[in-house]
This record gives sequence, structure tokens and C-alpha cells, in this order.
Amino acid sequence: MLLLGTKYDETAGPSTTVDCLWCGKQATTATARERSEWLMLAHLVPIFRMRTVFVRCDTCAKDMIAKCSMDEIARGNPMTLREFLVKRVSFVGKVCIVLGLLFCWAPFVGLILNVIGFLNRNAYGAVLKAMSYTGLILSLLSTALGIVGAVLSKH
Repeated sequence: MLLLGTKYDETAGPSTTVDCLWCGKQATTATARERSEWLMLAHLVPIFRMRTVFVRCDTCAKDMIAKCSMDEIARGNPMTLREFLVKRVSFVGKVCIVLGLLFCWAPFVGLILNVIGFLNRNAYGAVLKAMSYTGLILSLLSTALGIVGAVLSKH
């Protein structure tokens, strides 16, 4: 049996000025940090390393992902950094929205996935938001029908 795990280190970076993608505040201060994550085999042997640079807005305290190095963050200004910053969104939320829509016919399973996806919907675009609403409504209906069917079959 393979035991996979992760290990990460974070390094504090420079403060900079950015236009926040989340709250919309322009020329606000932000703090950068670099996270190095290792995928570990048996929690001992490193297999794969991934580095990500985050920029946290001091106004709203939300993270943005920088598609550049810490040095470029230190030298940048709001205009030059704008093209390198993207919103940090949950991959798990995206997966739950898609799987929730696929499993909306399954009482409770689809509902759990859709509730998680629905709670994360505001971080995504219009298509995933629509999928989240649709999946939640369909899974609520299938769960309600499953409960009614179970109750009626006992009588």
C-alpha cells in the first residue's frame, strides 16, 4: 500500500502595492509569500515539488496567485503586476460542482457534493455558478423523492 502525503514550507516575501482582484481596492498594500509543496511517498521520500507565489491583500485578506517570481513582485507596481495576478480559487470546489451535477440523481451523495460546490460558487464564473444552482436543485429534488419513496415503501 502506498502512503502518499504532502509537506510544505512557506517563505515570507516582500510587501508591494497591487490592485486587488477580490475587493477591487486599487493601490493597496499586499504581502507576498512563496509556498513549496512536496508530494511525499510514505511521508519520507519526496516525489514532486510545486512552488506557488501568493499575494495577500492587506485590505480584504484574500490571496491571489502570482504567475511570476518573488523578485518580480518586489520590483513590480500595480500596473505591471496586474497581468501576473489571478484569483485563488478552490480546486475542490470546482470538482464538487462538476461531480455534484453528475451525481445529482443519487440521494444524499449528490446533495453533499452540491452543497460544498454551492458554498464555493462565488469564486467562479457564470458557467460554474449556473452548474452549481442546477446541481443543487436537482439533488434536493432527488433526495426529497428518495426520502418520500423510502417512507412510502415502509407503509
